[in-house]
Amino acid sequence: MKRPRFENITGNPAAVVLEEIPQKYRERPDCATWENAKKTVHNIADPRNKATAVILAKTGCRIREALEIERDDLMLDERFIRLRERKGGSQTVVPVDEEVKHAIKRYRLIRPDNDSEYLFLSIRGSRVDTTQVQRAVRDAAVEAGVMDEGETRFHRKIIG
Repeated sequence: MKRPRFENITGNPAAVVLEEIPQKYRERPDCATWENAKKTVHNIADPRNKATAVILAKTGCRIREALEIERDDLMLDERFIRLRERKGGSQTVVPVDEEVKHAIKRYRLIRPDNDSEYLFLSIRGSRVDTTQVQRAVRDAAVEAGVMDEGETRFHRKIIG
């Protein structure tokens, strides 16, 4: 910048180009409400997906974090769940209420008998994929009237 040819430049040379580029402003999504989450969870029939959705709604964790819960992470008598794989690599212990405790106990009755440490398993005994849970929540939200059929940002309205 100390060379003579840059002495006359007083502003941003790219400003003219930036003015010509149209700005895209995303519409802010509706806020997630507990009523929407309750309607959605009520419409999920599968106990595994219902337990996962209840954990998501009550703890505020991400889907990946909920699906990484292992059986020894459950401290239901003390009303806590340990989330091992948080964003940034940290661990957290979150409090849970009776509804979460009941949903997990209900799911454990039908859980495949397997040596896997993970709490949420597929029918084949492997770990559940995030898309399975997302699809179940999306379908339940559409059925409950919380979101429209073609909406893609469903998680902001339901479990956000």
